[in-house]
Formats: sequence, structure tokens, C-alpha cells
Amino acid sequence: MRCATNLTRHRWQLPRWGTCVFLIASSCLAPMRARAEGPAVSYLFPTTVTIGVETEVQVKGTFANWPPQAWTSEPGLHVTPADESGKLTVAAAATCVPGLAWLRFYDETGASQVKAIGLTSFPSKLEATAAPPPNDTQVLDVPTVVHGRLAKNDEVDSYLVHAEQGHTLVARLDSHFDFQTPMDGVLQICTRDGVVLAQNDDARGLDPICTYQVPTAGDYLVRCFAFPASPNSAIRFAGGDDYVYALYVSTGPWVEYALPLAGRDDESTDYELVGWNLTQSRELLSARPLPHQRTSNLWQTGVLTTADGRGHVVPLTSWPLVVGSEDDDGSRRTIEIPSITSGYLSRADSAHEYEFEVAAGQKLEFLVESQSLGFELDSWVEVFDDSGTTVASNDDQKKALDSRLEHEFTNGGTYRVHIRDRFRHGGLRHAYRLTVRPATPDFLLELATGEHQTDVGKSLEVEVQVRRLGGCPWPIRVEARGIPGDATIVAESQPEGDSANSVKLTLPGSDTPSSLPWEIVGIVDDENQAIQDREVKATFATPHPQWRLSQCWLTVAAGAKP
Repeated sequence: MRCATNLTRHRWQLPRWGTCVFLIASSCLAPMRARAEGPAVSYLFPTTVTIGVETEVQVKGTFANWPPQAWTSEPGLHVTPADESGKLTVAAAATCVPGLAWLRFYDETGASQVKAIGLTSFPSKLEATAAPPPNDTQVLDVPTVVHGRLAKNDEVDSYLVHAEQGHTLVARLDSHFDFQTPMDGVLQICTRDGVVLAQNDDARGLDPICTYQVPTAGDYLVRCFAFPASPNSAIRFAGGDDYVYALYVSTGPWVEYALPLAGRDDESTDYELVGWNLTQSRELLSARPLPHQRTSNLWQTGVLTTADGRGHVVPLTSWPLVVGSEDDDGSRRTIEIPSITSGYLSRADSAHEYEFEVAAGQKLEFLVESQSLGFELDSWVEVFDDSGTTVASNDDQKKALDSRLEHEFTNGGTYRVHIRDRFRHGGLRHAYRLTVRPATPDFLLELATGEHQTDVGKSLEVEVQVRRLGGCPWPIRVEARGIPGDATIVAESQPEGDSANSVKLTLPGSDTPSSLPWEIVGIVDDENQAIQDREVKATFATPHPQWRLSQCWLTVAAGAKP
């Protein structure tokens, strides 16, 4: 079947009013190379497709040679370009998992940067392009995800939802955080007459999540509008062709996350479910690994699918998993080193503490993740000794609101790590993942871009950044895999000198045009070290703040046409 259902909406012209938007943002800008004719993608609409159906998708960007081919990170996701430029059919097989997948378009001249596409098990509807007649408002059946666009300035999109008494109406807007649109969205839940009952601006980065516990059965409006993500001098609501969004609306079970915020790489785990309208509090789940995607420097990434049909991204680990105290009763739990601990600060001014044992001279790393995962905790982490003296603390790591610290313990004994919100806030979405591990030597490999291009007969030099962690003292073998001809291309990173921080792989010229995926891996060859035999894949940043990919793309083009 095709996802082609239209949903009637009506547009509200709200009074123009001023606002002050304080935007704290960080980005890692990779060097851009000129690409003469290769595909370039601006945005997709709709941004999200429903699993099990075919969806017609518009792709906006530059395509000198239509139709392109498409690589996807999800094996069950298939993209078929139509004859008409800019139109695709995207089919998500039933084997796909809810969440994000990645697309890369390519032809014989080059490849686009990766672009996120959402996958959902919710029924999907496309907003109507024309406003309905007065008093002819269609009730939106829920749960659903509505694909919309704030096409022009001052536009407000509104949808009518029926909710029963005692249920929580949940509305979530996915736009800037997942798809890097230029909009800073706002959600409101209102009476049918337009009285605002609840409003949210920023919950997942700049994207809002708005909830309202319904006191009286009836019809309620969910409406959205936006400001520009990059503030300007205009005092008005913003819009444009690329102000696209996926609006999830539900009055049924909604699992916002599952604790622990991690999974086993070899077995199922009993999870505590946190959200709204839940009919069960626990669920036994196993994660499906994502082969080319990483959200952590240490582990492979997987996706949990909860009973409500939503996907939850987790790192997969063999370390002990701990769930913190939900009732904030001040009790302390003992954690092992290494371990991953998850929880949420359910009330304002609450905190969680965990005790651990450490040996004299041992160095530990403490990492608290929340805002980078799309939650709201602005973490403060503090380590105390058994007398209550602070030995280390951290608010924000560089260019982020999540906390990280390393500390070498002069004295052995019992210590405790304390986590709270920097501004003493709390609530269901103030969730965190605390990783405590020995600060042992390790390394990462990073690339400035995932797309590489050369011409027939010309070699290609690719620089690989080497991040040595914990004073990593070993030589690292950096190897290219999957290049034309299956040649073995290797560079050595020595612990000292220029190669300690970066190496260059030189791919020989090829006599044949080609366009194909490839990877770079790093291996420590020292047989006496614990890290031996663990391959580390080089990754590059995606536009998404949470994701890095390892699957690169190599284009060997035929060369410039005369």
C-alpha cells in the first residue's frame, strides 16, 4: 500500500509577538571539498516513513544526473527513484526497527553527505495543503504521525484530537534535532476555542514535547509554529519550504525511554518503562545491533522496540547495568567498576548518589549523558570521599552540557559519585546514563568526512585523525578495507611524533570508474596488551548530534568531460 492519506488541518493566524531566544549550540564543522556534479541533499519530505508500507518522498537538493542510486544504513530500507526528478518511493520492510536510518545518494560523479530518515510503526498521515471550510475540522485518529510543513512566515498548523478523561495527551515534534531543519518549533495543547492548556519549546534540543493530562473528555487542539533556529531580527513566526516536521500524537501507551539506558550484546534485559498512559511497568527486551552506526566511543549501538512500537537507541555492553533510585529517597547503591548506571531525577532539587571502591593510584573516568541523548538534565557530577570532601567535580564538558571528568585517586577506599541537575530541576525527562570506567589506554579514529572522490588514474590521500586516550602508548595499524582491487593500504601511527595524532592513507589510482562503500579500521598489534585483537572503526560525524557512522563512500570518477 502507499502512504498517501491526507489530513485536513486549519491554519491559525496568531498575533505577532516578540520573543527572546537564547540559543546555545555547538557543532563540529568538517572541511568541505568542492564537488562538481555529485548529488547534494537539502531535505526530505516527509522526513519519516512507516514500516511495512511504501511512501512517496520528495528529495530536495542538487541532482545533475537523475536518477541517482541510494545507499541505506538499514538493510530492509529500499529507495527507488521515480522518473520525475526529486521524487522517490521508499519501502521499509517489516524487519526494520523504529528510529533513524541514513541515506546516501550517489552517481558516477560523487556521493552526497548522509541524510537521516525516520522509521516509525505509527500510522502516517500527510497534512492537507488547503485550509478546510469553517467549522469543518476533522478529528485526528491517534496514535499517528503527521507529516507537515510550515511553508511560509506566520503559519500555524493545528490538529484536532479527541481524548478521554484521565488520559495524557502526548505530542512530540521531530524536526531540528533529528533532521537538522532550520526551525525551532513550539507545541501547544489548547481547548477547541484556542485557550492554551500546555506549551513546550525545547525538550529534545530545539524540538518540543508537550503533554497534558486530560481532566474532561473532549476535543483538543494540538498546534505548532516555529521561530528560526538561527535567530534573526524578524519579530514573527518563521516558515519556509524546508520547515518540515513529523508530529507524533497519542493518547495511548507511550514509552519515553526504558531503564537501563543500555543493553546487553548477548542477551535480553528486563527494562523499567518510563512514559505516559502505560499499562505495564516492565518489559523483557533484546536490542537489534546497528552495524554501521555508533552513538558511543566504546560499544556497538542497538535499538530496543517497546510494546508501544517506538524505538530506543542504546549502547550494547557486557558491563554491569544498574538502575538508580526512582523515588529519590536518598539511598545509595553500590556500583562496580566498570559499570553503566541509568536513572532519572523525578523531582526538582533531587539527586542520586552511588558508592564505589577504588584502589590507591587508580584513575577513573565519569561520563554523564543526558542532553546529547535528547533528554533535559543539565548534569552536575561530583565525587566525594568518605568524609564528605569533594575530590572532583564537573558541570559541562567542552562544547556540551553533559558532564565528564577524569580523576586519579591518591588514596584507596570508599567514594561516592553524586549527580544532580545544575539548576536543581527535575522531571520524567531528566534522565541520565552514567558510565564509570578505568581511564585505561585506548584510541579512536576520526575522519573529516565520509565521502571521498578522485578521478580515474589519480591517487587519493585520506587523513585519519588518531585520538589517543589514557596515554595510549602502542603503535596502531590503520588499514583501508573495501577499496577497488582489494589492495592492502596500511599506515602506522606511532606513540610519538607526527603520526601519533594523524596518519595519511594513500589509495592508488584506479583504471576503472567505480562508486562503492569502504571502511578504515585501526588495530593494535602488541600481543601483550588487553586491547589487542579489538578493531576500532574510523567514524565521521553526521549532521545529527548523537550519531557517527563508519561506512564511508569512495567515488572514482571518469574525469572531467571535454
